[in-house]
Amino acid sequence: MLLLLIPYAAVLILAIFELSGALSNRAIRTPSCSAWFWMFAIVVSYGIQLLLMRYAATHATPLKPWRLSMPVPALHIVVWHGKLVSAAFLVAGGAQSYALLALYRSRVSRTIVAAGFAILVVMSVLAPALASFDSYLYAWASVAGTRAWLAAPVPLSGDFHVIDLWFGKPGAFLAYGPLWFVIVHLVCALPATLLGKILALRVFGALLMASLLIAMRALGLPRRFLTVTALNPGLMFQFVANAHNDLIAILIVTLAAAVIRRSPTAGVGLIAVAGLVKIPFVLLGLPVLAVLRPAARTRYVGGVAAIVAVLVVSWLGGGSAYWQALTYHATVSRAQTMLHVLPVFLAIAAIAVAFAGGRRLISANWLIPAIGGFGLPVIFPWYLIWALPYGIARHRVLGALLVAFPFATAALVQELPLEWAFFFAIPLAVVVAYRTPARLVQAFSRGESASG
Repeated sequence: MLLLLIPYAAVLILAIFELSGALSNRAIRTPSCSAWFWMFAIVVSYGIQLLLMRYAATHATPLKPWRLSMPVPALHIVVWHGKLVSAAFLVAGGAQSYALLALYRSRVSRTIVAAGFAILVVMSVLAPALASFDSYLYAWASVAGTRAWLAAPVPLSGDFHVIDLWFGKPGAFLAYGPLWFVIVHLVCALPATLLGKILALRVFGALLMASLLIAMRALGLPRRFLTVTALNPGLMFQFVANAHNDLIAILIVTLAAAVIRRSPTAGVGLIAVAGLVKIPFVLLGLPVLAVLRPAARTRYVGGVAAIVAVLVVSWLGGGSAYWQALTYHATVSRAQTMLHVLPVFLAIAAIAVAFAGGRRLISANWLIPAIGGFGLPVIFPWYLIWALPYGIARHRVLGALLVAFPFATAALVQELPLEWAFFFAIPLAVVVAYRTPARLVQAFSRGESASG
C-alpha cells in the first residue's frame, strides 16, 4: 500500500526543493511555430482523445448488452488493448500541455483564441463518449432532487434504468450541496430524455467555460492565462464533454477573487455560495481572502463568516439527509485511513498558509485534490481544478496548473489501466508542471506586454 504514496512522495520532494530553491533553472524549449500550428495540434490531439474514449467505452470486457443501449457510452474499467489506449491518451495529453506552454510564451491573436475555443466547445458538446458516469447521475438528480442524498432504493424506469444497471442496485448517494440541486434542476428542466439532459449539461459546461474567461478577464489576469484556459482541452474534456460540476464552484470563487478588493462582503458571500454547490469549496476559496491586507481582522472574520454561513444554510437546506450523504461519502472513499491523512493534512496546511498571506507553492497544486476524500489510488482527475483558487493570486502557481492540466489529468483517467502511469506519469507531470512556470516567469520578467 505504501507504493500508492509515490505520487505524493514526488510532490513532497518537489516542495522541499521548491522551498530551498534547489530546482534546475534550465528552460523547457518550444519551437518558434505559428500560434495557428499549436492551436491545430491541440484540436487534432483532442480529437484523438475523444475517439480513444469512444473505443474504450464500446470495447469493454465483457461488454454487457445494456451498455450498448446507453445514450452516450461511458468508460468501463476493463478495456481491450487498454494499456495501448491509455498510453496514446497520455501522449496526446502531453502534446497538449506542450502546445499550451508554447502558446503561453507567444503572442496569440483573439481570432486564434476564439476559433480554437469554438472548435473545442463543439467537439466537447458532441463528444461520442463519457470518461465517467457523473453526467448520468446529474441527469437523475435533476429529476430526483434532494432525494438523491438518501439514495432511496426505488428502481428507476425508462431511460434512467441504466443507472440502476450501472450500479447493480437502485439508487446512488450524491453528496452535493443544496444549491447544486437547484442549478441542475434548472439546467435539465427542458429536455425530457436522458440524452437531452446530458447534452444540456454539456452546453451548460460550455457556458461556464465562457463565463470563466470573462471572470478571469475581470480579475485582471494577463491575456496568456485566458489563452491557455480557452484552448485547454483538459478543461474542455472534464467540464464540457464530461460536464463535471466543479466548474460551477470554480467560476463563483473566481468571481469572488474579482470583487474581493472592492467589496470584501460580496467576496466572502460568493465563497459561501461556492460552498453551497460543493462544501469543500468554502475551504478551497479561503486563499482568495489573502488580498485583504493589512486588514487581517477582516480576512479572518470573513473566512469564519463564510464557513459558518455554509454550515448553517446547508443544514437549513439539507438537514440530516445532507449530513448522512456527506458521512457516507467520506466512509466509502476511505478518507479516514492513515494512508490518506498525510496528503490531506499538508493540503489543508498549504491552504491555511496561503489564507494567512504566506507563500504559495506550485507543488501544492497536486496535493489539494486529496481534500476530495478519495482513497488512493483513486484520485479523480477533475479534482485537479480544485487548486485554482489557491493559485489564482500567484501567476507562477496558476500557470503551472493550467499548462500541466491536460497531461496531469490524462494520467489520472482511472477507468483505464494506468498502473504504469500511476507510478511514472504522475511524478513526471509534477516535475514538468514545476519547471513550466519557472521558465515563464523568467521569460516575461521584462514586462507583461510580451504576452499581450
